[in-house]
Amino acid sequence: MPDHKRVDGDTDGGSRSSDFLKSNEEKIKLYQYWYSKSTIEAIVRECEDVGEKVAFLSTPSVYFSLDEKSKLYKNSVLLDFDKAFDRAPGFVFYDYKKPNDIPNHLHHKFDLVVIDAPSVRVHKSSTQTIWKK
Repeated sequence: MPDHKRVDGDTDGGSRSSDFLKSNEEKIKLYQYWYSKSTIEAIVRECEDVGEKVAFLSTPSVYFSLDEKSKLYKNSVLLDFDKAFDRAPGFVFYDYKKPNDIPNHLHHKFDLVVIDAPSVRVHKSSTQTIWKK
């Protein structure tokens, strides 16, 4: 099992998940919706327990809730469309409409992938076309 610091919150009652939620508003135009604090923390704990190198696909709330000093954070990547997150050392631009446009050097490099499927609000036939890609 990986040896990582757990994200159960700081002694003052705060946590990295709370910090993320307070400082990042959801962008409705990007269909961006955050998990709840408890869900973020549960996913982070699971990643810390089983992962050493994780790909966070459209899950910035989870990625930014990792301990920035941890090996897990340093070894992981955030694949996301929102370039506002490019401040992260592991940021890789990702467009779900081009699912195969992931850099070759990232193929087969992760022991865990955390995915939040995009919220697609289109006609059923268009949704089927997108998911066939």
